[in-house]
Amino acid sequence: MNKCEHMDKYWDKELTRFKIIKSVWINEYIRMLWTGVMNAFKEKTGCVCCMDDRTEDGQLRLAGSWILLAEEIWIDWVVKIMKDFDVDEVTSHDDCWAAKLYASNKNLDISKSDEYAKEFSKELAEKAGLPYRHIIVENPHAARCIYIDFTNMFNPKWIHWLPKGFEITARWLPLKHIIDEIEVAYTVSTWEDLFGDRINENSQFYIFVVGTPDNFYRFVEKLNKFILKTEWKVRIDFFNTINF
Repeated sequence: MNKCEHMDKYWDKELTRFKIIKSVWINEYIRMLWTGVMNAFKEKTGCVCCMDDRTEDGQLRLAGSWILLAEEIWIDWVVKIMKDFDVDEVTSHDDCWAAKLYASNKNLDISKSDEYAKEFSKELAEKAGLPYRHIIVENPHAARCIYIDFTNMFNPKWIHWLPKGFEITARWLPLKHIIDEIEVAYTVSTWEDLFGDRINENSQFYIFVVGTPDNFYRFVEKLNKFILKTEWKVRIDFFNTINF
């Protein structure tokens, strides 16, 4: 299956789910289906990994396994968090769009972006005294949403009826950096060789905030400018974990 066929298949498969969510919002959608939802709330253990929809579960998830926060001050901060929460390895993966963006921002050769991702993750693993592993992915991106997890316990991959999406571990991040990461995910989804102009004001890219009302209301204020910049091609929704 080529990339175009893969994207068509995913778009069609998820279309009904997104139509229902648009009409009832994510909280009600989860209440309607419910089956197995508590399985999505388990304390995460494991790797530092990318927010990419194709990678496995991980405790600390951010674009490119945190490569966009590659300055020394942030690296030291990330290492401290990794030690505090018993992370057991650092990963990178093939075809990482965050690594391509990193290369572009640094005026580096984008064709070597996988190498930069590996180098960064190896360095991060070495600083934290942890093993490093590279993940081989086979399919292109296929995510039309992003989960902003303030609980560090939510894993949408364990619930088959939730849309496939990017995932950000948000508990420790300043809001500005969360919004930067959302912009990366949105940019990836709307690139021409992914969903392109299929994402529009009628078929939007979704931001699912997972956490408490306080998490949501502080966060949504900061997002207004970004949503306006996309010309309403982004929709924000809230999964209130207090109810569960």
